[in-house]
Amino acid sequence: LHLQVKDADAAFARAVDAGATATMPPADMFWGDRYGQLRDPFGHTWSIGSPLG
Repeated sequence: LHLQVKDADAAFARAVDAGATATMPPADMFWGDRYGQLRDPFGHTWSIGSPLG
């Protein structure tokens, strides 16, 4: 599952604070997004992204 949000870092931190496990911390990607992945407490993998700039 993927969420495209305004602020990937804030959304990622909120998810981790709520119990998700970071599997790929947010980083600037070559395709122009700030992007990261995490796993929720139920085992589902999520990605979170926001446009750079």
